[in-house]
Amino acid sequence: MEGIGKRVRALHADERGLEGVEWILIVGFIVIPLLGLLWWFAGDIKDWVLGIWEDAREEVDSGSGNFWEGQ
Repeated sequence: MEGIGKRVRALHADERGLEGVEWILIVGFIVIPLLGLLWWFAGDIKDWVLGIWEDAREEVDSGSGNFWEGQ
């Protein structure tokens, strides 16, 4: 019976792999909310990017200069 107690204490004291778990938790707490925000605002982001794309195409088609100089 004493052998089981030693094994349980040794398992509890073992910290191997702890750093990996901490990194997974940190990344999870950052990535999951960011993915949620991207999903929530996907339509707004799409409209914003398409608006910039259309402005750039109009500048190129009109031949009036470099689109990025006006930004």
